[in-house]
Formats: sequence, C-alpha cells, structure tokens
Amino acid sequence: MANLGNALILSPFATYPLDAGQRKRAFQTTSLLKEWGFSITFLHFAFETRWYWGHNKEDDRVLKDQWTGDVLHFYANKNVGLPPAHGESHLLDEWWDEALGSYISNVFSKRQYDLFVVHNIWLTKAFDYAPYHCMKVLDMHDLFSQRAKEFYATGVSPEFFHCSETDEILGLQRADLLFAIKHEDNDWCTARELGNTQVITIPYVEQSGAVSTKDEYAIDVKPLNPGKLVFGMIGSDMHFNRHAVHAFIKELVYVIRVTYAPIEFILAGSICRSVSDCPVFVKKLGFVNQVSDFYSSIDVVIVPMLNGTGVKIKSAEAVSYHKPVLFTDHSAEGICYPGETYSSLADMAKAASLLALAHDIPARLLLPTYSAFDDARAELERSRIAFKDIYRRKRPALLHILAPTSSCAHKSSLEALAGLLLFKSLVSHFRPIALAVHPSLGEYVPSVPSYPLPLVHDLASLGEAVKTADIILVSYSQYNMLEPILSSHRSSLLLIDMRNYSAAHLGGQLQSLMGQESNELYFVVSPKQASLLNQGQLLRVVVIPLINSRCQWDPHIDQVLFLHHQNDLIESFMPDPCQSDLSENDLVMIEGIDSVRSLVTEFQNNSLI
Repeated sequence: MANLGNALILSPFATYPLDAGQRKRAFQTTSLLKEWGFSITFLHFAFETRWYWGHNKEDDRVLKDQWTGDVLHFYANKNVGLPPAHGESHLLDEWWDEALGSYISNVFSKRQYDLFVVHNIWLTKAFDYAPYHCMKVLDMHDLFSQRAKEFYATGVSPEFFHCSETDEILGLQRADLLFAIKHEDNDWCTARELGNTQVITIPYVEQSGAVSTKDEYAIDVKPLNPGKLVFGMIGSDMHFNRHAVHAFIKELVYVIRVTYAPIEFILAGSICRSVSDCPVFVKKLGFVNQVSDFYSSIDVVIVPMLNGTGVKIKSAEAVSYHKPVLFTDHSAEGICYPGETYSSLADMAKAASLLALAHDIPARLLLPTYSAFDDARAELERSRIAFKDIYRRKRPALLHILAPTSSCAHKSSLEALAGLLLFKSLVSHFRPIALAVHPSLGEYVPSVPSYPLPLVHDLASLGEAVKTADIILVSYSQYNMLEPILSSHRSSLLLIDMRNYSAAHLGGQLQSLMGQESNELYFVVSPKQASLLNQGQLLRVVVIPLINSRCQWDPHIDQVLFLHHQNDLIESFMPDPCQSDLSENDLVMIEGIDSVRSLVTEFQNNSLI
C-alpha cells in the first residue's frame, strides 16, 4: 500500500489486552488504517482499570510493539467514568478533560497529521483542537443514545456513558466521517440530519481468523470428544453478558434434566468472575492467552445475547474462526449471518440438546459462517475504496516538481527558494507525497514535521509519484517535464509556477500552454505579473507573491541573500502596491494560498479528481 500520511488515533481503550469488545474494535480499525498505508501515532486516554491508578509498564511495552513505538499516554482525571452529574443521562462533553484538549493542541503544533481518529462519541470535543485541513473520523463503536433503553429492558440502570439523541447528533456532526460498526447504525445516522458528515460501515472482522477452505467443511463435522458435545462462550464481565449467561444456563439445566443431553458448556474470559455455583456441566476457563486455543477446544459456539447495542464482537469472532454457531436474533445483528437464529434462549437450549443427542454437527451450521465471513471481508474492501475516495477529497496528494537539475545562476537559486517557500505554505493544506528536486538543493528543503517526505531525483520515481498525485505543482523551468505529465491518463490539477518568468513575455506563453487539454491547468503568477497581463486573455491564474513578507523569518532567504547579494533581484519580484484592476471577464483569478483550497474543491466537484 502507498503511504497515505500520518494518522493520530485517540482511544480511551488500550489495544492490549484484547479481552473486551471495545479494545478489539480499537485494535481492528487502527490495524486497518496501518494496513491501508497510514503511519500510526496511538494516543491513549488512560482511564480504564489497568491504568486507573498509574502507568502500566507491561501494557505499554505491548502497545509500542503494536504501533512501532509511536505511543503517547495521557492520564485521565478521576472524573472520567462517573455516573451522570445532572439528570438521567450524561451531557455530551461531561467526561471531557480540558487538559487533554491542551495536550492535543500541543501535539498538532509539533507534528503534522492528515487523519485524526477518535473513539467514542464522548471524546468528540477533541476535534475542536485539530486543524481544519486534518480529516476527522469518529469510530462510533455504538449508538450511545440507545444504550439506556437496552439496560432498562433487563431491569437495571444504565452503565458506562449514555446521552440524549440530540447530544449524540451534535457529537456526530463534529466529524468529517463516521465509522459505523454495522449497517443498522449506518442507517440510523443516515436518517438524521448530519450536515456534511459522511458515514461508512466498517464491520468487525477478526484478522487472525481460520484460513481453511470451504471444501474442508462441505460435510458434517464430527465432535471433538466421544460421548458429549462441547459448547462454549467467551466474553467480558459486562452486564449484558452476565444477564445472557445466567439466563441461558437456566435453560440448559431444564433441557438437560428432561433429555439427559450430553452437553458441556465452557466459559472463557472475565465473564467467569460473575458465574458462581455452576452446574456440573459448566466449566470455567477464565482468561485465555490465545483465543484460538479456546475455539479449538469447543464444538459449537454459543452467543445467547438478548440485549445491547453495537455489534457483539464475540459473534464476529466466532464467524471469523469458522466455528458452528448458535445465535439469537439479536446476537447475529451486524455480521451478515445468513443461517438460522433463535428468538428465545429456550429455543436455543433445545437446539443445543438436539445436536448433543445426535452427536453430530451438520454442515448447515458451518457453511453460513463462511458466507458471513466472505460478506464481511467484501464489505471491508468496499469501505476501503469509499474511505480512500473521501480521504483524497479532504487531503489531496501534492507533488512538487522543483528544479531537479543543478544550476548556480542567480535566477535558478531564486526560483528554487521561492518554490520551496510556496511548497512549505501548501503542505499545511494538502498532503505532500514527493518533492522532485536535485540533490544539491537538499539543504534548502523545508522541514515538514513527522513527514518522511521522499525526495525524487530520477524520472522513473517521478513517474510513479505522478500516478498517485492529485495536485501537481511544476516550476516553469522544468517545462520539459510537462509533456509526460500532460500525456498521462491520470486526471490531476496542474499548477505551473510562472512567477520567475519574464512578465514581458508572460501572456503569450500562458496562451500557448492553455492549448493543453489533458489536464486542468492553472498558472501561479506574482501580483506584479498579474498587473501586467493583457486584458482580453482568458487565463486561469493564481496570484501568489514570489517572496511573501510572512516568510522573512525563514533562514533559507538569508542564505540566498548572503550567497548572491541579490537584494535588488528579490525586491523586483515583491508585490507591487500599484496594481492595475483586472476584469473578471478577462482572467479567472484566485488570490493567495488559502484560496487554492477552494480551487481544489471546485476541481473535485467536477469529478476530475
């Protein structure tokens, strides 16, 4: 995958240990972004149990291995995680930590990020501290305005964060893009008025699932043990799991007493802490180091959930491992499972007893897991393509072709200087992918925080960069590079920097270039050049000073002035305070760096990018 830039991930859930659904989801989407081409910085908002009292060195080591060492920890204050302070539900920003906002602002001031991903609606205020040009993504995990009614349905008060629908919509609108975990959540968002916020579904798929082929499971599967059938469930110690397990065990007790079905029910994960006084057929494993060991020790997975929001990660996990599964209607939501499901736990327990008595696992239980897994992977690929399109529109890729050949002429040095200053201004708006520059000019290349910016020195590498560029900025002295770019089939916005070209001959040269039809062309000219252009010429012109007064602090300017003593040359290209007015009918004018963004947006809306 190509390098898509830098991503900052803000998650209140550490991605180790992977013993709960929220941590597995955070690990999955962050891993996907890394796989898709992003360099990851993982900012952990530490508030969960293993981090509540202090820094966890063991977990920190694992996180740094997962994300190549680029892991930051911000330790939450003790107000995070408390019940609602006012009324029955939390306010949207009730768990927000103002110190975290200051920390995020500082991070963005020192490092450049193209993508900012926040996990959970209650942290969306973090988007207020990110620059406009950075794409903001919310990994929803859940619909937090729908959680309370699910808890009340089981006879208890809500746990964790829950808010009003109005507050949730406000939080969703803070993002450019939403990652929904299932189509039902996507539809919920689409039905609300979210303005410019877009939404795509990123289904949960266990990346390390089984790799066997369908042909191996085209026949009935034999049980692992003679004389009994082993069912199993893995889960964390949270309310909906506790409620479901206790209710299902009661149903199993009844059917086993009536049928004498040879059933063993294995529990794994922290849910074991809440299951005491177990019947003899229940076996508790507790925490397992390798989830695959649990799945290899059971014949059939049980997911008896009746309530809750989001996707049951254990359901998607079972499908990913291609295990026969008994699902309730509720626990199968969001995983594209086409097989039979059960509306009650009594029906599920009866189905389990029939399987155990027959001591056989029919293929009809297994094949739907393949279908669900394949559908989820296909959905992931569609989502990747949709995400890439949305991302490119928010963070177009910029390629700058600047003086690849070495020259000591004063004008070439000035051109290189002015080009580098323009490049430095543009990278705050767009995503730089390469700078084509001669090695001798390497010392003048501006630093771009956190960017491993490739410097291109040969035509082969330049051709590869052109294939992925959405915006190509070319110095006019490199006119010989234009033909292969213009002849390529890729549709890119092309900016030709003419600011170092003689104003006396500028108009005619621009008109000749306007004859090119393969790409959309715009010309970067200085204010003085713009004032001298002949009226009546239909030209697309971006007006940017050659040397902007705001760049006077840049050390590159001092170096050039010291080397060449060309103060008069510099001044000759500074903005002319006495510019003539230009008619809008004569020139298509865009003035300044900030307005280039609107040009790109218009270009994208015309489906050229």
